[in-house]
Amino acid sequence: LTDAVRGISKSLFPDGTDAEDSGGNLNSFAPDGFVVDAGSSRAGNNGDSYVAWNWDMGGSNANNTTGSIDSVVRASTTYGQSIVSYTSNGTTGTIGHGLGAVPDMIIVKTRNHVERWCVFHTGSSNAYIYLNENFAAETGNADDRFGNNTSVVQPTSSVFTVGQSNDLNGSGGTYIAYCFHDVANYSKFGSYSGNGSTTGPVVTLGFSPAFLLAKRTDSTGNWFIWDSTRDTDGVFNTNIHPNSSAAEANSGSNFVTVSSTGFQLTGTGAETNASGGTYIYM
Repeated sequence: LTDAVRGISKSLFPDGTDAEDSGGNLNSFAPDGFVVDAGSSRAGNNGDSYVAWNWDMGGSNANNTTGSIDSVVRASTTYGQSIVSYTSNGTTGTIGHGLGAVPDMIIVKTRNHVERWCVFHTGSSNAYIYLNENFAAETGNADDRFGNNTSVVQPTSSVFTVGQSNDLNGSGGTYIAYCFHDVANYSKFGSYSGNGSTTGPVVTLGFSPAFLLAKRTDSTGNWFIWDSTRDTDGVFNTNIHPNSSAAEANSGSNFVTVSSTGFQLTGTGAETNASGGTYIYM
C-alpha cells in the first residue's frame, strides 16, 4: 500500500505487522496512474501478473487541527475517502479525518512499529477487526482501540476516537489511516447474513461494483477481494486475500454474482456465505 501522504517510496504490507518499508516499489505517481520500479519483485518483476486498486484521495495534503491530536489529511469529500497521518499522544484522543461525513470504514496501521492493522467498520461498529488476520471481529478491549479506554466511541463527521492501544495510539507511534464513507452511486459499506445457499443473500448497492472486499465477522475466515478487471463475466470468482501473501485463487465456493444494482452470494463457502454467518463488505 502506497499513498501520497507518506510518499511514493513508502510501502506497507496488509498481510503483515511490519513497520513501513522504504524499498521503493513505485517510482512516481502520474496524472493518470503510476510508474512501477522495474526492479521490484512486488510491483515490476518481468513476466509476473499484477493487480492494482487505486483511489483518488484529493489533490493536496492539509494540516487538520479539528481533533485533540493534529493530523495531516488528504481528502476527497466528493468521493468520501481520505488519508490521515498522525503521531500518537500516548493517551486517548480524537483525530480529524477531513471527510465532512461520518466514516463507515477506517483502516489504521502504525508506520514505525510492529503492530497489526486495525479496522473499524459500520457493519460491526462496536468491535474491531484486523486486516492482516483471519480472526473474527473482537469486542474485548474495543474501547482502547476506537474508544476512550472506557467505551467505544462512534466516529463523527469530523473526528474518530483512539484509545491507548499500540494498534492506534501507542507511545511514540506514527500512524496512517484510510477513511471512507458511503457515496451514492459510487461506494457502499455494510453487512449481510449468509444462508449457505447458491441463492444467497442479495446486497443492494445502487450500482454495479468494480471492487468488492468482504470478511466474516462472527468466526474466523479470510478477507476476500474480487474485482471486475480480473473477472469480466459478471461473476466474481478470482479472489485475493489481503491477509495472506498467497497468489490469487479461483474458488469454487466463495464467489458472487454481480448485477447492475449490487451483488448476490452464489457460492456456499463458509468464509463468504455460511448459514447464519455475519459478514461486512466494502
